[in-house]
Amino acid sequence: MDITTILAAASIPSAITGFCFWWIERRMIKREETYTEKETAREKNTVLLIKSVGAAIALGEATRKIS
Repeated sequence: MDITTILAAASIPSAITGFCFWWIERRMIKREETYTEKETAREKNTVLLIKSVGAAIALGEATRKIS
C-alpha cells in the first residue's frame, strides 16, 4: 500500500466523525433557539394574563361602586 491509500483510508472516518459532530451541534443550536422562542412566548402570555386579571378586578370594583 502506498502513502496516498493510507491517508485516504485514515481521512474517511475523520470526515464522517466531523460531519456527525457538526450535525449534532446544529440540532442542539436549533433546539436552544426553539426553547428561547417558547420561553419568550410563555413570558408574554403570563404578562397578558396578569394584566387581564387586573382589568377584571378593576371592572368588578367599578361595578360595585356604581351599584
